[in-house]
Amino acid sequence: MIFNIALKDFLNNLVSARFVIGFLLCLLLIPFTMLVNIDDFNEQFRVYELEKKKAEENFSQVRVYSALRPEIVRPPEPLGVFSSGISGNIGNKVKIWLGEKPFMAEGRTAIRDNPLLNSFFSIDFISILAVVLSLLALIFTYDSCTGEKEHGTLKLILSNSISRYKILLGKVLGVYLTILPIIIFCYLLASLLILNYYNAVFSAGGWISICILFLISILYLSVFIFIGIFISSLMHTSKTSIVTCLFVWVFFVFIVPNLSVYLAGSFVKVRSLDNLRYILNDLDREYKEKCNEYNKTLEQPDALLVFYRQRRIF
Repeated sequence: MIFNIALKDFLNNLVSARFVIGFLLCLLLIPFTMLVNIDDFNEQFRVYELEKKKAEENFSQVRVYSALRPEIVRPPEPLGVFSSGISGNIGNKVKIWLGEKPFMAEGRTAIRDNPLLNSFFSIDFISILAVVLSLLALIFTYDSCTGEKEHGTLKLILSNSISRYKILLGKVLGVYLTILPIIIFCYLLASLLILNYYNAVFSAGGWISICILFLISILYLSVFIFIGIFISSLMHTSKTSIVTCLFVWVFFVFIVPNLSVYLAGSFVKVRSLDNLRYILNDLDREYKEKCNEYNKTLEQPDALLVFYRQRRIF
């Protein structure tokens, strides 16, 4: 009975307009997003090769140890084509100085031909999954129970000798059968674009990370599937159910991620960059003062100094 309910919901969703719209959205958004992110990664990898070659040349030209200033260049993240994160907002190299502590990374991760493109925000593969597919999960589940109530088929199903948890389990399984082909298509299309346009070598660990990312995506969408079915089981009409689902979607996808930054800052005070620099300079100054005080307490070798001066050693 569970499989029959799941198969019925899957076939109803498969011929619906929302499945076609969701599939077309992924078909349009995924290729353009992946091509842009792959192009950005190739640019970052080109800058990394140039910076690394320049650092090696500067290191080979050093002839005096006191003039040694080694540079550490960070390679771009291979999984940045799926989620850019903050890699484009920070530098890619650190210079090691004697007596100095590296505080912030320097350099640029990419050199764009058009600098005006830096003014626009970028959307990555994970952002599409987080926004579009979570919305699809709620759209496929908002009428899973309310639709049965409005059509009168829920009473017909409950008239049989079947428990309610089996009905809900069949509903959940039907939504999974509907959304899983879309997710698999997105990942297969992204992997195909990586194989064709990716300049660097994608290691076996990278493919394993993509598989883990696929499982996490399913777990993420499961949360919205359960929320949608829970709301649909509580409401009596599909209109109130979809309005509630949209409110929950906006709250969890847009409000919570942006609000969490301010909430974390209110609980734990984060010091500014200038304040941290001032504290580090104060610690360095205190360290030098203690070193000077310790040097003054040491006994001066006066006799040895006179001995050296008599022999005009220095």
